[in-house]
Amino acid sequence: MKNMKTLWVSLTLLIGLAAANAQSPKIVGIEFQKLFNGYWKTAQATNKLQIQFNDIERERTAIRQQFKKAEDEYKTLQESANDQAISAEQRDKRKKLAEEKLGELRQIEAAFQQFNQNAEVNYRETQDRMVRNIVKELREAVTAKAKGANYSLVVNLSVDAILYSSMEDITDVLLKDINAKAPPGAFEIKPAAETKPDVKEEKK
Repeated sequence: MKNMKTLWVSLTLLIGLAAANAQSPKIVGIEFQKLFNGYWKTAQATNKLQIQFNDIERERTAIRQQFKKAEDEYKTLQESANDQAISAEQRDKRKKLAEEKLGELRQIEAAFQQFNQNAEVNYRETQDRMVRNIVKELREAVTAKAKGANYSLVVNLSVDAILYSSMEDITDVLLKDINAKAPPGAFEIKPAAETKPDVKEEKK
């Protein structure tokens, strides 16, 4: 019985020493939003989206100008169709032309609405795809960093649920790593193209 007790005490001490000597898990934090914003490929994606947006705005401007021209022509035809100084035959002819121009206006308006709908869908799909690809790359970079440095856990410090943390923040270190191969000018954000004010389209 005494030998059993001695054995139990010895085993308990061994377990305690093993636990004390075991390497404690290393937990680090990363501000993932900061990582995303500071990545050079995010700047490149932003520029590509801006180019797509500028192309959309140029097409919108062209359609608006087309609409404005047709609208002016419609108003002119409509006014001339009520001109009592010309014959009834001429007034009927101009009235018919005005009706045709009104039909053209409605076609342009429908085309404008369809273009806006398609452009918005395409833009959002492009944006979502770019974001997904960048997030995937960053997750892979975080995983590689964690495995290489033997981190047990990486916590996203951008999450609002974390009110306080004294853990090591490796965001800047990882940012330096992932931006090491950035090409010259990769962080330059191109300004948005200037667009003309909207022309108000009125249904006839």
